[in-house]
Amino acid sequence: MLRLLMGTVAVFLLNATAMTAFAQTTGPRVHSLIIAAQDDELPNAQKSGNRLKALLDKAHNELPAVFKPVRVLGLGDGRRLTAQLVKAEVERTFSIANDFQPDDTMLCYVFTHGGHSTDRRLPFEMYEHGHFFQVQYVQNPRIGVSFFARTDLFETLLDQRQTAANSSAYSHRLRGLTVLISDSCNNAVDVSADAAAPGVLAPPTFTLDLLTNLLTKYQGQVSLNASTTNELAWYGSQFGGRFSFALVENMKRMDFNTTWAGIIDEVRQNLADDFPATGKRGPDNVLYRSQTPMWMRDSTRVRVRP
Repeated sequence: MLRLLMGTVAVFLLNATAMTAFAQTTGPRVHSLIIAAQDDELPNAQKSGNRLKALLDKAHNELPAVFKPVRVLGLGDGRRLTAQLVKAEVERTFSIANDFQPDDTMLCYVFTHGGHSTDRRLPFEMYEHGHFFQVQYVQNPRIGVSFFARTDLFETLLDQRQTAANSSAYSHRLRGLTVLISDSCNNAVDVSADAAAPGVLAPPTFTLDLLTNLLTKYQGQVSLNASTTNELAWYGSQFGGRFSFALVENMKRMDFNTTWAGIIDEVRQNLADDFPATGKRGPDNVLYRSQTPMWMRDSTRVRVRP
């Protein structure tokens, strides 16, 4: 009888362990892609990208069942961005061949020049506030400049999710989170001025709780840019993109129950402290020395998973 009971307990513990492992591996996974311009195109973009990559690498090393290895384009590999290359890498990263499932989280983070169009005849003015990414920015007349509409990039992400759903028996459970965050200007003006010195943040207790919650406990769409219409996204030699620095540091130190809206409000306050509004406007009606993160798609599009 004792032997039978011990055997039953052993089987129960084995099944419990298997169920735990199953739960860890069948929940939403996080697939990440960092896209970064070279430093001769956007000074300190590589520094910002590497800071974010270090956070995502840590997440993968500590929670490999949740965070897939982060993929990069332009970051540390010397590749110069083109619209075609960006689209191809997005399709490769979030593909069935790369084990992407329709319920997984997409995180695409972009460090490039950016702007917005005021020409309402252009299709990308109809959505995402006309924001676009400026790639292939080398000062070389033989190369020129090319642009990638933000809404095209987001729709490519959504297309990849739908492709995965079409190949899945669980397409009716399409609850994944699609995140596009960019540290880009929101006008066509390029400046070389360094950012103001950022405020000092308290040494964080480095945990992955908030990052994991934001990327696995929500569904819907997140589309954020570092600056609002007619603002610049400031980069500095010490911290890289000021928006991305604040976002990463807040992810390390804020309570794990903080919502998407909550962390963006905190970042917005950080930037308001760093860039007090002066009311000084420069060329093209740009408000200098201010920076306000902007929801490019309505913040109500992201919600807690049922």
